[in-house]
Amino acid sequence: MCGTLQQLSLGNQSAWVNGSFGANMKNKHLVLLFFFVLLLGLIFRWLPVHYQSFFHTKLIKADANLVNRIVVGNPGKPDLTLERLQGKWLAQQNGRSTTVPGKEISDMINQLTGISTFQVVKTLEADTLGLSPENAILVTLSQLNGTTESLAIGRESLENAQPITFIRLPNHSGMYKVPGHFRALFSRNLNSFRLKTVVEFKPETIHKIGIQPAGSLPVYVQAADSTGQWKTPNGEYSVSSELISNWLSQFQRLADCPFADFFDESRAAETLHTTIFLGLDSGKFLTLRFFFVNPPNVPEDLSRVQNAEYQSKPAYVIHSSQNPSNYFYLPDTNLAAYLCHGPLEGALQVGDPDLKNNN
Repeated sequence: MCGTLQQLSLGNQSAWVNGSFGANMKNKHLVLLFFFVLLLGLIFRWLPVHYQSFFHTKLIKADANLVNRIVVGNPGKPDLTLERLQGKWLAQQNGRSTTVPGKEISDMINQLTGISTFQVVKTLEADTLGLSPENAILVTLSQLNGTTESLAIGRESLENAQPITFIRLPNHSGMYKVPGHFRALFSRNLNSFRLKTVVEFKPETIHKIGIQPAGSLPVYVQAADSTGQWKTPNGEYSVSSELISNWLSQFQRLADCPFADFFDESRAAETLHTTIFLGLDSGKFLTLRFFFVNPPNVPEDLSRVQNAEYQSKPAYVIHSSQNPSNYFYLPDTNLAAYLCHGPLEGALQVGDPDLKNNN
């Protein structure tokens, strides 16, 4: 009986030892498996992207808040440079420049640095993806810390009814397929960022009008009373509100005027034709200057500024106080003549102290 109890005791002790040993082995295996998975994850995290296939991670290693310069090279065109100077963004191309709203640039940068889903494209035919030197758009991001990120943008396509773009990162020669319209985003020139509005106002906000031919005093009228008449200060000349309203409505026809990049600003004084003042309810004046630039002031080769809509050489250039950085040309000489004379052609030429004080 005693022998039997001793055997049972030894058996239980052996079973406990074996169970404890097995549990320890399982724990060791779990620990080893954990470290293996962790190591594997770290390897794939730092592995160059072109060794991977499809990922959800940041592709462009740039900090959107540090980017202060973007150079965009479209095939066959001068480089477009976007640069942040003293807190403002400036676009420059081919010797001309214009300011750009910061939000517009931030949106472009955020779309690039926000690429987090992409697929590696394995092909030796970069031409088929629009990534050949002749077709690719080259983009370089420079950061305040001195680092740069570059990429080449190829063609766009649709996949499952969703837009995708092929890009290449020259730093490690990887080619990728990313969601979005990135070629359309960077197929831009300086004009894409320039304010295209010549002048914009609501006719009912205009209470005073002045027209000043070059070398003369301004002729002006203002809404005088409830009869609907606009009169000169001395009351010797009046214009009906209907004529004024029709004249003001013609300014909206300036909306499609192209940029007059050929205009020589150094000759502004000698080519000035007429200045128009539009007095607002606020007391401020919108000022439009019309320049007569018929040949020989217009260059012979207008291939850069002509298109199917404008087959004749422009005769007038317009500058607006609402868009001081740009000049526009107006090929419609009839419209220009009407705006420069309009309903005030027969008015007396008298000076206006208010106009002089506001301009």
